[in-house]
Amino acid sequence: MGEARAGSTTWPTLQFATLVLCASVLLGGGSGTATALRAGAPPPVPTNFGGAFLSFVAPSLDPGSSGSLSVTVTDPTTVANWSAAISGGSLELQIYRFSYEGSAQNLSAGDAWAASFGSSQFINETIPALGPGATTSFSVNVAVPSSASTGSFFVRDQATLSAGGTTYELRSRGYFSDALWSQATLSSCGPNDNCTPTLNLSLLGVSGVLPETGISVVNPWVPWVLGGVLAASLLLAGAAGYVAFRPKRRDAERGSSSGANSPPRRRRAARALGKSRSKDGD
Repeated sequence: MGEARAGSTTWPTLQFATLVLCASVLLGGGSGTATALRAGAPPPVPTNFGGAFLSFVAPSLDPGSSGSLSVTVTDPTTVANWSAAISGGSLELQIYRFSYEGSAQNLSAGDAWAASFGSSQFINETIPALGPGATTSFSVNVAVPSSASTGSFFVRDQATLSAGGTTYELRSRGYFSDALWSQATLSSCGPNDNCTPTLNLSLLGVSGVLPETGISVVNPWVPWVLGGVLAASLLLAGAAGYVAFRPKRRDAERGSSSGANSPPRRRRAARALGKSRSKDGD
């Protein structure tokens, strides 16, 4: 999967909505809930809040190796209609889905071949108070067992934030079912309308939607095999070029490679008519 870059990023409303819609197609719906986060929907945040608030740098790992998932949390003062400083909160990450060659499946706690944050597929981090525009970062260790297949493990996330005396709750796409997500993002439009994507936060029961990330698993032997094939191809091409363009030897005028001289050429043709030879010199 591609990875997000750390740091604060301002997402235009249309671009972020489009990103969320594309993620829904790729992920095919997580094993998420089909009901609201709670009975009363929390107050909403601006549509592009999630992209400015949370970003990742995800690793690509070999089976049987481990690495770090970097997470950056930024107070999104660059987002229009948002000016309240974050006074604290929490962020939960979960490895919940595996994708390979266009197919995907949800993970369960008993999947020994799945990537994990140490001993669990869940991890919870505390978000400290953030002043206007302030950023905090942390790294999470990710382990991939040797039995893991080539593909991508998706990581969903949810955050609870306090800002200006109000509590906000945000979740990523992986927490919502296909049916609920389709209902919250599709709008009726006529044949001549420019159907702009929408996001019904009240229906989803959250304050906003967060971006997700993925952990790629690669085969370590692939680069070496490709490198060997390339080197062999270059060697064969060079040999073929030498054979095709090397100078041609004049065997009739030079000695053989063993050092023996070639027989001399006859300087006069034998007489077709005339006297027969009777002595040397005729």
